[in-house]
Amino acid sequence: MCISTIFIKDLDNSISIAFNREELASRSFKDPDFFIHRNTKIIAGIDSLKGGTWLGINENKIFCLVTNRESSKSKIKSRGTLVLEMLARKNITDCLKHLEEETKNNTYGGFNLIVGNLKDVFYKNNTSDKVTILKKGRHFLSNSFINDKKSKRIKAMSEKCSKLTSSNFVTKMKKNLDLSSLKNNYMPKSSSSIIKITEEKILWLHSSINDDFENWHELETARLFK
Repeated sequence: MCISTIFIKDLDNSISIAFNREELASRSFKDPDFFIHRNTKIIAGIDSLKGGTWLGINENKIFCLVTNRESSKSKIKSRGTLVLEMLARKNITDCLKHLEEETKNNTYGGFNLIVGNLKDVFYKNNTSDKVTILKKGRHFLSNSFINDKKSKRIKAMSEKCSKLTSSNFVTKMKKNLDLSSLKNNYMPKSSSSIIKITEEKILWLHSSINDDFENWHELETARLFK
């Protein structure tokens, strides 16, 4: 079970993302780093078990993230590999086409997926063929529908983010990502990321159980464009 906050700001044409990955402590993973997949430069973390990712961005400033939804059936394909393949696309049109083709047979476990760039951001889950374009402003995503007012976790995060702006996003989300008071049988967070995407650059801060959450590390995102 993960939680993410997306802030789409039209005035400065930026996108800000905060993401908690929650997973069993025994499930190992690689912290977000630079690599090349299908001839595309990508920064993403990697799940050591299935080889997919929960959050990433590529050289074309296309980002993609996924959270799990409860699923009654055991599916064949890993949701994280869907994100990785989306990040291998060159443009949003190709992303949406790939998303439609890959999910039409319902071979993935339950998921919420967001993919976008500085121009458009889209949301889809496994319960519908519909793809929704997200409007400017704040959006919250956990293991239910996006902006689900019935979700205790989304409600808690929404309240914490009531005064969230593009300029204070990084500072506030360093504190707001801590939802440890909402136990509810959720697994502990294994990593946290805060990303801000602008025309000029990409900022990615990361904190992880791999270093006991002692520090926020800034990733070298300029490697995407070299």
